Amino acid sequence: MDKKQLTKRLAFVCMSDAALEMHNGCVNASFKLSMKKENRDFAQYCVELLKEVGVGYTYKEGEKYFVLASRVHPFLTTLWERIYQDGRRVPSPHDFKLLDWEAIAIMYMCDGNIQVAGKRWYPMINMCKWSYAELCWVKQKFKEAVGLDINIYKCGKYFRVGVPAHHCDFFFENVKPFMLDSFKYKLASEREAPKG
Repeated sequence: MDKKQLTKRLAFVCMSDAALEMHNGCVNASFKLSMKKENRDFAQYCVELLKEVGVGYTYKEGEKYFVLASRVHPFLTTLWERIYQDGRRVPSPHDFKLLDWEAIAIMYMCDGNIQVAGKRWYPMINMCKWSYAELCWVKQKFKEAVGLDINIYKCGKYFRVGVPAHHCDFFFENVKPFMLDSFKYKLASEREAPKG
């Protein structure tokens, strides 16, 4: 895997579900991901990325969840410096230059869900960690990179994005090749047509 592919995949995993952590006394960051055990295929996906980085890791399973954690590494520090600003996660302008359907699929697997309205399935991506202004910028990047329209919705004190009706089929057909098996339930093609 070339460095650009590795950077894209790991950056979008870390802008979604995984965390990059700086520990007291360490000059480099580590990676940490916790998900339901049903998503072991995503753990394996991340293990392959960590192996490409050349960093050691541990994998532990509890009753319902797994935790994948790495040792520290300068490559992870570089990502941390771009993704974390003033103590919070932000959409990294550097890494968003790599935005494509695979990156969107990673965000959808990590933070997405599928909802029904009327007779259509709608994909949503919960980007609660980002501000409205950041999401306006993300919306512009989605349009520029892949031609995808998204809408921003207020959800309590947070925001999320959804794909409007005229782009739902376009979204599902383009993320499908990148969806891991345990996340295919988030595809409209894997569900019965809504009755609404």
